[in-house]
Amino acid sequence: TVTNQLLSDADAFASYLNSQLTYNIKAVIQNMVLNGSGTNGQPTGLLNTTGVQHQAAVDTTDVANIPKTVRKAISLLNKIGAPITAVVLSPEDAETVDLMQDAQKRFFGAGPFAAGPLTLWGHPYVVSQAHPAGTALVGNLQTIQLLQREPLSIEAFNQHADYARRNLVYVRAEERAAQVIYKPAEIVVCDFKTAAQG
Repeated sequence: TVTNQLLSDADAFASYLNSQLTYNIKAVIQNMVLNGSGTNGQPTGLLNTTGVQHQAAVDTTDVANIPKTVRKAISLLNKIGAPITAVVLSPEDAETVDLMQDAQKRFFGAGPFAAGPLTLWGHPYVVSQAHPAGTALVGNLQTIQLLQREPLSIEAFNQHADYARRNLVYVRAEERAAQVIYKPAEIVVCDFKTAAQG
């Protein structure tokens, strides 16, 4: 909710509002694609999709638990011939991977002063703020598609409650899309916190 005066007096603010709403919508979409419950109008997110593969933690007491668990997930995908386009990590787990050191305090990865791609076992990893800590997605992210039904629209209304009388405007950003996962078996959900049983 903003005032009419603010929208009309500050072109820069209107531009900021447009960009911020676009950013917020994309963040909501990212969260739904990953975590959607499949109920109450939400799509079923990757972490809740039937048919994806699962890999439990190799050893929760091992400092190298994350890369070892991801390597096990890669083996699951190799068995079915699935391409691996990326690994998705939470910011916390990405930090754990980046800060891994050997006994001489040398970083296993590129370290703080090297430029280059962030990889695990030769596959790029990306960080998603919507991804829960303690889990990873490994596999063919191209098997996921977001089908846009209606493009992003940003509209302003003063017909909300008594907004016209108070010189207020309700700004709404809306986009309609559908999520499709063509081959769920080409995605592995890793759980770094729960060790395999047996």
